[in-house]
Amino acid sequence: MIGQEFTLGLSPQRLIKIREKDEKNRAKLTTDFRTALENLLDAAERPTGQSAKIAGFLSSWWNYEEWGGVDLRILWNLDEEHVTDILTVIHGIAHLRRYPDNVGYEGAFRSLIRRRIHLCNG
Repeated sequence: MIGQEFTLGLSPQRLIKIREKDEKNRAKLTTDFRTALENLLDAAERPTGQSAKIAGFLSSWWNYEEWGGVDLRILWNLDEEHVTDILTVIHGIAHLRRYPDNVGYEGAFRSLIRRRIHLCNG
């Protein structure tokens, strides 16, 4: 969920700076993009078969070299609401030309990546 960071390795001062920067940058986004992205971030946290696919999509935006690209066939196996959110986010990414940490979601994406690393290292 937005605002609940998996804080391993970050000092409280660093977290405060990230949150302040994120709030300022999020205010500049369209409501549709922000809503879709936050829906996907929330869905990526749930323990479902779809969550791993959504987390993979989001992680590829964060760092495709480390987490790999997106196999668009994931869209075949997602609920329609998630497909719509992904398409909205893709459209936003194309227009923003920014990474998530530059549009107000550094904390949320750091948390997502840390959870994925934790799950991979199990």
